Amino acid sequence: MRQRIDKTKFRYFDECCTTLWDMPSAEFGHQIHDHAYVRDYAELGLSVAVLNSCEIESHRTDDHKGRIGDAQARALMDYWRSSGQAPALRVLALHHTPVPSPGSALAEWVAYIQ
Repeated sequence: MRQRIDKTKFRYFDECCTTLWDMPSAEFGHQIHDHAYVRDYAELGLSVAVLNSCEIESHRTDDHKGRIGDAQARALMDYWRSSGQAPALRVLALHHTPVPSPGSALAEWVAYIQ
């Protein structure tokens, strides 16, 4: 059952990325983790990361919320730290809104990512 759920939720995530970048998934950029990508626009000083924030998504109502795991967060930070460039702007896009709400979670996310 878990594989069926993952297949469905990742399909929607990939569709979100395809829409965001207006290109097929093979051209998203650097795949840093399962269904997590970074696309750099060096000429603009911009790096855009898209993380799969539906890691705990399932058929259960209590699981319908956004969350990224330690491995995705580490992969992104490792990529940004080791990429050899320091983009002026780094953008993080998430497929699901993190729980708790963005306002109350912002400080937690900043502390977690640091």
